[in-house]
Parts: sequence; structure tokens; C-alpha cells
Amino acid sequence: MKAGARPAAQPGKPPKTPQTPSTPTPPSGAPPKKPTGAAPPAKKPTTDKLLVNVYSKATSDEIGIETLVGEYLEMGVNHGRKFFKRKKAPDGVEDVAVYLYYWDNRDGADFSGWWFGDKVGGSQVWSRVEKADTLPPKSGWRIPWDGDVQNDLVVDASGKAGGDASAKAGGAPGKPAKADVEEVVEEEDDGEIAAEAAERTQQATDRVVIAEIEATQALESAAAMLEGEVTEDEIKVVTELLEAQQTALTEAHKKLAADVMAARKEAPKAVTALSKLTPRLRTVQASVVQEMQKAKDLFSKKKQEIMDSKKRARQEEQQLAAEQRDAKALEAGLPQAMDVVTQAEEALETVVAAANPLNDDGAEAMSESVKKAIKDTEDAAGKAQVQIQEARKQLGQKITEARKFAPEAQKVALAEYSALQEKLAETQKKLAPFSRIRKEFQQRIEAKKVMSEVAGKLGSAEIEVDKVTSSLATNPSEDDIKKAEAVITPVISALASAMKFVDQRVATATGLLKNDLVQMQERGQSSKKKLDSFRFKLKTQLDQI
Repeated sequence: MKAGARPAAQPGKPPKTPQTPSTPTPPSGAPPKKPTGAAPPAKKPTTDKLLVNVYSKATSDEIGIETLVGEYLEMGVNHGRKFFKRKKAPDGVEDVAVYLYYWDNRDGADFSGWWFGDKVGGSQVWSRVEKADTLPPKSGWRIPWDGDVQNDLVVDASGKAGGDASAKAGGAPGKPAKADVEEVVEEEDDGEIAAEAAERTQQATDRVVIAEIEATQALESAAAMLEGEVTEDEIKVVTELLEAQQTALTEAHKKLAADVMAARKEAPKAVTALSKLTPRLRTVQASVVQEMQKAKDLFSKKKQEIMDSKKRARQEEQQLAAEQRDAKALEAGLPQAMDVVTQAEEALETVVAAANPLNDDGAEAMSESVKKAIKDTEDAAGKAQVQIQEARKQLGQKITEARKFAPEAQKVALAEYSALQEKLAETQKKLAPFSRIRKEFQQRIEAKKVMSEVAGKLGSAEIEVDKVTSSLATNPSEDDIKKAEAVITPVISALASAMKFVDQRVATATGLLKNDLVQMQERGQSSKKKLDSFRFKLKTQLDQI
């Protein structure tokens, strides 16, 4: 019988019920944590020890009652009740430590009652009865601990250790032994018993060997079929093959358990040999279970791969549909955006055409024709600005829509619309000067007037400088030098006056006018250097004379 794990105490929550094992096996599995609130170490009593006899009324054992059968000797007290330990397992049953003890409700009603387990308060338990009797109840035991009540398990707590009332392990207490009511009429022949035991053992061994061979062949076939790439159908075939072997092994296990039970009554000498066959079946059974789990895991993996593949296919199909839809939307929206940008560019061309008369050299005064050209240019610039703003608005809407497109369509749409935005920005840049056409034209007229005046003053000074610097002979006399010095003084004064006038205009000028005046400054500086050089030359020649 497979040991169940005693649930850990969780206040307010009932323990989860584990699945009842289908195949009876000895205790196994790693124990979980013990419940909280465990009692202190059991105290050994000083009175006579009580002996409890546990036996089975079943003719066959498919759930492992035999694991619990035997004499249990009183060992101490736990939670206010005596607890017991099995003295020895019956022949043919694995001799594991089994305790019979009581647990109170300190950890909740789900833990209260009498238990069969591997230790007092341990985590491995086999059977339970939800009663608080002073001594272990005779009936009502569940096997496994959370399974159905098994009436074939009987617990007799009426005996004393060493007393006449104690019953033999595996026999019903309170009844006279067969030797007390009937005499042996005939003795069985020892040779016949031995032959029967050997035959029984051989038949069971043959069944186990056949089960091992068939299971091994199935495992080899399953392993071969699961190598490399496998399909979902192939995994199903493997699973069905292994499930069939699992069923066959379970049946073989039941037959072997029945043989052991029968051998205890009819051929005790065969019990030991038959019991040794059980581990062999379990080993093969474990291999089948392991391979079945492998197949199930692979099946789950394949199923997930198929689901993922279908999901990717759906996503790709949806992506393709989205790309096609958005490409059509771009195909419909792009010409509209291009059209509004073209209209803005054409509006700029109208502005340029209206301003052309203002570029003539003769347009130097605010004549009627000039005033009309300025007004036409301003009107055209206003309309062009409205057109640019409308184009910018529509482009912004198109770009917002494009950001919601599928990746490829979005990439193309944003590139196209960005190019249109750049063209529109360039159009706005070119239009900006025309919005100030009146002011700039007036400034241009003023600049021409200033430049004319500056050029006149500076030009006159430059002429005088040239005259003075070229008037001196190659080998001048002292009188020639003095005459030249007399003439140079008013020229210096005239040049200084012209330079002062230019400097004043530069200080207040802006834009192109300022650039032109700066060039005039450079011309004046050049004339001053020429004049300074001439004066130095005069002084040098005078010193030489």
C-alpha cells in the first residue's frame, strides 16, 4: 500500500486530498513538513503494556491492507492517548516501521483522529479513522487515509502483552484457534507441499518474466519512436502502447498479490520467493511510468508547438492584411497631401511674380506702379501663407494616421510625408521675405539714398587723395615738398569728415545696407592708408634734403 503524505496544518484551509493510488505499494516518497503544534516526546507508562492486534478479513488484498497487519505493542502516550508500534510484519510483507497513534484537534479537525503512520506525528500515513476513542477504534478505517472506509481492516485493542487474550497477527481475535475446535485428521505430505510451492512460484515467475519482456519490448519501441522529429499521431501511438503495458503490469501485480495471500494460507514456503517478485514488477512499472511521462511531456510540447505555429500563422495573416489595408490607405491619402503642398508652392510663385516689378532698377520711389506692385505682393503672400498653413494641417493629420499603420506601410508613409514636410518648410522660408515687402522696399530706397550720399562724400575725398599722392615729382625739391604738405592738410580733413559720415551710417544701418556701408568703410580706410604713406614719404624726403 502506498503511503500518503499527511497534510501540513494550514489554519482556515482544509488539506488537499491526494489521488488514491491505483497500485498497492509499500511506503515511499519524501515526507512534507510535520503539522505545527506537535506534542512533546511521548512518555512511557509504568503499567502493563497493551497489545493491539490488526488483521484483515479480506480474501484478497488489492489495496495493501497487509502492510498494516500485525501485532502492535504499547510504546507510550501521545496527545492523551496510548500509541503503539508494530512488533513485526507478517511473512511476505516488507517489514517497515508502522505506528498506531492518536492526534488531537490542535491542528484542526482535518488532522484529528487515529492514524497508521511511519512515526508518531510523521508525514507518511496509510490509514485514518476520524474518532477520538480512548483506544484505537475497531472499524471505520480509511485506506488510503483520505480514501473510502475499508471494513476488511479490523483493529482489536482487547489484549495484553503476553496475556491469553492476545491474538495472532493476521488472525481474528476473540475466536478459538482452529487447534482448539478441531484436530488435524491427516498430515500433508512434505514433498507434495514443496512441489505445490515450487509450481506456484514458477507460475508466478513466468508471468512476471513475460510481463518484463513485453514491457521491455514496449519501452524499446517507444524509445525508438520518440527519437528525432515525431508527429502528434506517433506520440499518441506510443502513449497507447505504454498505457496498455501499464494496465498489464497492474493486472500482474494484482495476481501476484493474490498469489502471496493464497500462499500464506496454502503454501507458506512459497511466500518468500513470491514476495521477491514484487520489486521486479515495480521496477518495470516505474520505467513504463517514466516513459509515459516522457511521451506526455513530448506530446504537450508538440501540442504547444502546433498552437504557437498556428498563432504565428494567424499573426502573419493579420499582419499581411494590415499591410495591404494600410498600403491602400497610403495610396489614397498621399496624392491629396502632394496636391496641397503643390498648391502652396504655386501660391509662392504667384507672390514672386507680383514682386518682380519691384526688382527693376527704376523702382526707386513710391510711384503708383510701385505701390500697386507692393499691394499685389502682400495680397499674394497672405494667400500663400493660408495655403501653407492648410497644407501643414493636412500633413500633420496624415502623419498621425501613418503612425498607426503596419510596420512596412508606416515606414513608407512616414518617409513620403516627411519629404512633403521638408518641401513645405522650404516654401515657407522663401515666402517669409515677401511678407515684409513694403518695409524692405522702403529700406532699400533709403539704403540707395544713403549709399549715394556716402559714395559722393567718400568719392570726393578719394579723388583728392589721388591728386595729392600723384602730384609729387620723382626728385622733388624742398619747395615741392612744402607745397605738397600744404595741400595734404585739407585733404586729410575732407577724408576724415567722409569717414565720420560713413561710421555714423554704419552704426544705425541694418541688413544689406549695413553690409554696403561696411564696404565703404573699408574703401575709406584704404584711402587713409594711402594718404598716411604719402605723408611719411614726404617727411623722409625732407629729412634727406
